[in-house]
Amino acid sequence: EWGSRSGDEFPFDPGALVDDDGRVYLYSGFATKVPFIMSRFHNLRNSGGVGMELEQYRTSLEQMVEEKSKDLIAIQENLEATNRRQALFIKVLQILQLEPDILTAMNMALAEIGCYTGVDRLATWENHLDGVTYGSTYEWCNDGIEPAIDYLRSMTIEAGKPWFDMFEDNNIICTSDIYSLDPFIAQMLEVQGVKAIAVFPLSQLGVHFGFFSIYL
Repeated sequence: EWGSRSGDEFPFDPGALVDDDGRVYLYSGFATKVPFIMSRFHNLRNSGGVGMELEQYRTSLEQMVEEKSKDLIAIQENLEATNRRQALFIKVLQILQLEPDILTAMNMALAEIGCYTGVDRLATWENHLDGVTYGSTYEWCNDGIEPAIDYLRSMTIEAGKPWFDMFEDNNIICTSDIYSLDPFIAQMLEVQGVKAIAVFPLSQLGVHFGFFSIYL
């Protein structure tokens, strides 16, 4: 603050002045030497008076207020987004815990996640008990998206090996360019009209038994 740093003028009898052009100044003056204790032990000057035009400070203040307002808006938006994610997480958990029918529960849970994210399709994939095949077990599609689960229910694990190899290397697959993936996977996604994908492995005790996929 003005008057709190060594070398500042001693603040006394402040006033606001306006010149003929309408410019506003802050004035403070005190010419008599004052005891050191009165300046809170700061080495302040007493040159008789000082005036500062307020316009330059008003512009800086307006910029500072604008920046702080943007920061507060960003914080509020982040908080609201966090609250929405938490509400979704709680709702999905409640569905899975309270709905006795697993098929209904999974379809309801996927619908909640799909509506929240606004993606084209969600699907879960699991290895079959025969140890040879895997396939899509549950699916949710947004409006206008054709379901694909009926022709993806059973495929050989050997054919899907590129998927599982990528999980071993990266744990999560996320790309907006499907052609950067293995040709087998890219062809499968292209047939479904997929342009971007995120896939998360499903594991138990460190062993992958399937995956959860998000399509755009």
